[in-house]
Amino acid sequence: MRIGLLYDFSNCHPWKRDLVELYRSTLAQIRRAEEAGIDGIWVAEHHFTDSYISCPNPMLAAIAVQTSRVRIGTSISLTPMYNPVRLAEELAIVDILSDGRVELGAGLGWAVDEYLAFGVDPKQRVSRMREVIEVVERCWADEPLTYEGKHFSYQGLDVLPKPRQKPRPPILVGVTTQEGARRVGRWGLPLMWIDRSISDAYLDAYREAGHPEGGARIDGFINLFVCDDPERQWADVRPHFHYLIGRHSGRPRAGPNGTQWVTQMPSLEDIDAMRARGEILFVTPEQAIAALKKRTEGLPVSGFTCYARVGGMPDELCDRHIELLTKEVKPAIADW
Repeated sequence: MRIGLLYDFSNCHPWKRDLVELYRSTLAQIRRAEEAGIDGIWVAEHHFTDSYISCPNPMLAAIAVQTSRVRIGTSISLTPMYNPVRLAEELAIVDILSDGRVELGAGLGWAVDEYLAFGVDPKQRVSRMREVIEVVERCWADEPLTYEGKHFSYQGLDVLPKPRQKPRPPILVGVTTQEGARRVGRWGLPLMWIDRSISDAYLDAYREAGHPEGGARIDGFINLFVCDDPERQWADVRPHFHYLIGRHSGRPRAGPNGTQWVTQMPSLEDIDAMRARGEILFVTPEQAIAALKKRTEGLPVSGFTCYARVGGMPDELCDRHIELLTKEVKPAIADW
């Protein structure tokens, strides 16, 4: 089982840093993580916030030339907002720079202001995402691109360059609902989320659609952070988790059938409750191994991803988290 680190390159207001220094220090940490044995580096995307990087593909290119072994990818790209040809071209270049290590993690997104800024109707986000994925797949094939859909139309384009990986880089789809999981299963693509009820919905739809037996793949995020003494250290990291969980409070979200809703800012007590319920795993390596076993046993999980840094945490805490993941957690789960 692979261990991946998720980076949002956030520059959180309470712990704001110079961006040049932040990016350089983060790339240096990624190099150290690869040397330590981490298997994948994933980059998130959101716009109009200090809590995410807005353009993951240029950062993936930087990571590609700073590393030599780790898989690299998006978790997730806001797929409905992309021109699919441009997305295919950019990721093909990253795949070449990395000598065939890129993966596309696709997702719908949810922020209404992002859809509006990029000229996308939130009610069309599912159909747009499906077409973007289909076009990207055809761009990466050896023949010229011809495609006729509801949102995109192309005739005989020679899309270059082609990616290094053959037949193409993996494409995974991130979802957080059973309906979304069934959709990914019908499409026959890997699922980018680890949750029992969602995984079961994905696998049922995958089998019902007649896709190849044994071809299903799950590889997704778990809100896990490893430390030496969780009870002693929780008070220090609690504000960082609070910022992470609450950073999009009050921001309109797109729901089904054109609906919108917002989340309220959680209290510190709410964060404590989330930890008590296991929604935040701030744990020792031994506790992490047990939790991973419970969440993945019996599922076709090829790997999991967790945050490298939570809400502006100090570098030393993050470095220790990575050290414990690679030295203590990874050997225990390597053969799962």
